[in-house]
Amino acid sequence: MDWQKLKALGPPGPSFPRALWSKQPDAISPNAWIDGVRGLAALIVTLDHLFWHLIGPLFQGWKSFPADAHSSILQLPGPSIIFGARAMVPLFFVISGYCISLSSIRARSSAASTNPQSALLTTLSTSVFRRALRLMLPVLAIAAFSQLVYACGGYSAWPEHFDAASLPSPPSSSSSYSSSDDGFSPLAHARYLLAYAGSLFDQVLTGTRCPGTGTADCPVGLNGQLWTIPLELRGSFVVYLCVLGLARTRDKPRKCVLAALAGALLVWRGWWEGATFVAGLLIAEVTTAASKGDDGDDGSGDGGDGPGVEMEQRREEDDDDDGEDLILFSPATEPPAWLPLRSSRPSSSSYDRWSTTIRGAAEESGKRLCMLHRHNKNARSAACALIGIWLLCFPNDPDMLGGYGPCHTFLMSHLTPTRWFVVSEGGSGGAARAEFCWRAVGGVAFVAALAGSGSTVSAVLRRPFVSAAAQYFGRISFMLYLVHIMVIQ
Repeated sequence: MDWQKLKALGPPGPSFPRALWSKQPDAISPNAWIDGVRGLAALIVTLDHLFWHLIGPLFQGWKSFPADAHSSILQLPGPSIIFGARAMVPLFFVISGYCISLSSIRARSSAASTNPQSALLTTLSTSVFRRALRLMLPVLAIAAFSQLVYACGGYSAWPEHFDAASLPSPPSSSSSYSSSDDGFSPLAHARYLLAYAGSLFDQVLTGTRCPGTGTADCPVGLNGQLWTIPLELRGSFVVYLCVLGLARTRDKPRKCVLAALAGALLVWRGWWEGATFVAGLLIAEVTTAASKGDDGDDGSGDGGDGPGVEMEQRREEDDDDDGEDLILFSPATEPPAWLPLRSSRPSSSSYDRWSTTIRGAAEESGKRLCMLHRHNKNARSAACALIGIWLLCFPNDPDMLGGYGPCHTFLMSHLTPTRWFVVSEGGSGGAARAEFCWRAVGGVAFVAALAGSGSTVSAVLRRPFVSAAAQYFGRISFMLYLVHIMVIQ
């Protein structure tokens, strides 16, 4: 009996449990780790929002005040990444800046010999139009559906924390929905949704963000987690503008400009949202150039145009020259008396020994240089990964009286620029902005470690993110991020 055919005829089962232990496909994209990072980040955000009020002390730093209440091993840098819901936002932004720029970079490189401007403009115009629709249409749909659920009385606990000043009056428990209720009518819901759409548009234009609970002038659409979407669209536009403006520059000046721009946005302005997107573009530029270089030399020392190959080619040429003996005299003719019987050139055996020694030394030095280059790549990737994880584990909601604990207090007290504490017009700033800026640095370092080309450490770091479970959560990451607050409410 063919069980596979019977299984195909039956009703389809849920994909969630099977995806956790399904076998990883043999052929996987080199950039599949991007989806894995997104999936696990969305899962961390969802779980943290779900258990926020149950495990609140674990979101603070290890040994922060009071030290006895914050001594769990889960609060140390590393394990505390599972409580890093706020750290996932800059990590998302770096990944987005890296991902959305790849198509434009490839279009610019592939059309270098024909018409690069036309190919790049076509790719950019398509990306800008699709990016806005892909980000904003799902947000508006979730806001409308959340409003419908709220109108039917589906929200029981959290509406008082979200948009309390702008939401229509909730339906009473003793009566069903009707348009005669005071302030609770379809027109009131329509006005609320229009106000929410206007606030999204303002956030994209100005870069300000609504307070977490929403206000009368800036509602959050019953989904406070969606404050990141307007900032993501704004950062995407910054990436597209940088790609367009630097399209005709050379490789090294382009990287220098992007690095200076990302540093200025972060250090001088404290605009971590824009800096993370520009840094993602910079990482994409670096990795794309590195992958092109690796195509010509795999770093093994015996491929490409390395020293060993050059010496081998020279030896073959010398051997060919040695075989071309010029016959000046016939065997029957005696050489003149003035011609020395012993040639001044070294013997064949001595010449071979010297050439073999030189060739072996050149090959050995080439292998050592390749090995040293590989070790440098591994060291850089490992350092970036450790620094990135440490900064991504910056404590959430710290007790300002007790500080951030010994693992991060020094950063806030000695190394944080004063501009990071300036409160902007939108109300964001102070310690919260400084924390996000440090997490942004961690996100950039961690993504740089993952995206490293030709590094064994980077390949090992990418393995958890290409697993079947990580890939499954990557496929549902955007929808999981959109609906999880509505489901929790």
